[in-house]
Amino acid sequence: MEWTIVTVLIAIVGFVIAVSTPLIKNTRAMTELTVILSTVSEQIKKMEMENAAEHKDFQEQLDEHDDKIADHETRLTVIEKTGHHLAEQKTH
Repeated sequence: MEWTIVTVLIAIVGFVIAVSTPLIKNTRAMTELTVILSTVSEQIKKMEMENAAEHKDFQEQLDEHDDKIADHETRLTVIEKTGHHLAEQKTH
């Protein structure tokens, strides 16, 4: 009878070890993945902020170029009109 109890106890301990070892490894792996995911999430947020700042800079540069182009268009129009009148005056 005593050997039966010892055998059952050894079987229970073996079962607990067999079940707990993969669970512990899984828990450790899940913890590592959680940390990695958190880090990646922070990096993505940082990149999005940097990207937004770059887009703002690009938009400001585009606005400046739009203003310069509009100014050049106005100047060209004035030159064309003035030049056209000057050409007419030379022929008369």
